[in-house]
Amino acid sequence: MTTDLTPPYVDLRQCPYALVANDATVAVAAANTAVVKQALTDYATIPAEFRFPPGTIYFDKDPGASNHGSIALNGLIHTAPKTFRGSGRDVTTLQFQGAGNGGEWIGVKAFNGFRGLPSAT
Repeated sequence: MTTDLTPPYVDLRQCPYALVANDATVAVAAANTAVVKQALTDYATIPAEFRFPPGTIYFDKDPGASNHGSIALNGLIHTAPKTFRGSGRDVTTLQFQGAGNGGEWIGVKAFNGFRGLPSAT
């Protein structure tokens, strides 16, 4: 008997997420932020690798977040390891844009002891 120890692969281009690349409009950036937030919520306690599509993926600050981040990895909620993987170093770019909150604003923020974002090789 073999056991598959690899995490689930979450293709953020596919339903129910439908992440959009190469569109810098405010509405799409806000939707992309919500998509990643939902995916992280769906896999909060499950190890997962999140796959980003080729192109530039635009994000905005999460308007409902008090943590001042676009992508928040809260160690009290996200208790399992996560990996973010694109289609290559010069192929996938995460671009954080928008007005922020007039002060501190972070693209990807890990806090409350989150320890599960290994470097991908």
